[in-house]
Amino acid sequence: MKQVYLIFYVVLFISSLSAQSPFNQTYGGADFEASVFINTYNSTQFMMSITEEYQSNKYRSYIMYCDKDGNHQKGNSINNYVYEITNSIFLSKNSTVINTGFYHNNSDLDILIQKTDTSGNELWINNFGGSSTDFSTDAILLADSGVIIVGTTESYGAGGRDVYIIRTDKNGDSLWTRFYGNSSGQSAYGIERESDSVYVVAGKWGNLNNNSMDAFAMKINLQGDTLDFRLYGNHLQNFGQSLCKTADNGYAIAGWSTYDYGGYYSPDAVLYKLDSNLNLKWTKYYGTLGNE
Repeated sequence: MKQVYLIFYVVLFISSLSAQSPFNQTYGGADFEASVFINTYNSTQFMMSITEEYQSNKYRSYIMYCDKDGNHQKGNSINNYVYEITNSIFLSKNSTVINTGFYHNNSDLDILIQKTDTSGNELWINNFGGSSTDFSTDAILLADSGVIIVGTTESYGAGGRDVYIIRTDKNGDSLWTRFYGNSSGQSAYGIERESDSVYVVAGKWGNLNNNSMDAFAMKINLQGDTLDFRLYGNHLQNFGQSLCKTADNGYAIAGWSTYDYGGYYSPDAVLYKLDSNLNLKWTKYYGTLGNE
């Protein structure tokens, strides 16, 4: 039996719930369930996206609503694709829910955006992608109820994998699609709002010259134009896999890096702290001579 196991430390990042008493809860049945994303629903509840196995080797998204003590209040399944992952959920206007993710479309993965009511009834759905693998990893809700989705494409761009960013309107229709990268491999893993007109995207960026990988951060405007771009990393392989805004209006990128232990390179967890202009303030590594 595999179940969702939610520890309240995750919920501490949700400010409206941070004063509540700690708890831990498990959710699920005899098949596979995994939690992917958590967000506020109202002042006393939160919502969580879950991937659930509804038939043997078939997965779909499930949106679950919990009270401040983690008790399951209600939930609803979304679609019955062979394989679907929801990685971002937002409460939009008129108590509707927008979720983004990706699903298995015949022989490859495509990006999915969907709007439902809080009972799980679908209001609209759209997908994006080409003939190869394309998937999203994060998204952000805009002031106009549109969404910016960030992820990875193998169908478009310079070849290999490239950063894939899509801006939609409030109906989930694409306003623009942009690709960023070179043929050595790029992926976006996080997006944060600097202002209503500027957004920060982070991930990993391949180097054509020496087959290395750096963490990256860039600022884009609402048209997808690059306003600033930075690379971070002191070792051969540096992966940025999560982005958050910090209290001083800077940013933090978490991931992993191959740290040099006297000529032996071992993967360690890494944290990059940036200021508001994406200048690197410090880098911290976490781990020992082994794999982290």
